[in-house]
Amino acid sequence: MSNQNPQDSILEDFQNESKNLINEMIQILETCENQIGRAQQLREYAQRADRMMGTAKILVLDSQNPKLAKFSDFASLCKAVGYKTSQLRAEKDLYVICVALLFDATEFLVQINQSLLSDVRLDQEISSTFLDRLKWISGRFKAEISDSIGITNPEKKEDKLSQDDIDQLIAKLGLD
Repeated sequence: MSNQNPQDSILEDFQNESKNLINEMIQILETCENQIGRAQQLREYAQRADRMMGTAKILVLDSQNPKLAKFSDFASLCKAVGYKTSQLRAEKDLYVICVALLFDATEFLVQINQSLLSDVRLDQEISSTFLDRLKWISGRFKAEISDSIGITNPEKKEDKLSQDDIDQLIAKLGLD
């Protein structure tokens, strides 16, 4: 009989599944890097991020682990930027910057995931380059580009990754 806390067991399962999904996300990014013709493949990237985000949000409800909330927030960022980038067709410079941002955000997901079951503090700072890219791209997506796979409605605020949304995410992540 194991002495492991049931909550730790659930977190361990989440951590293992997330590791697999993150590895798949990295493979997708590597396939899409500098290949705007493969932009639609980033939907698969965003779907994996969405899956982890949803599970992390559920686990946060029953956990005292603040790293889960940070994980969920970064997964949310990956999902939104991934879906938006998957819709780019002619904006190659924006596409390249978005994929670079997704690589950085995914690497941070790796770091958070590795630390979920440890007392190790997340000391990795988000680079100013990452923040600059995030702020820059937030104003570059056209209103009709959705941050989800559903039907786009430019009138709906939640379909637009606004500067306020990014500022709130930066504050929530303790990056301001």
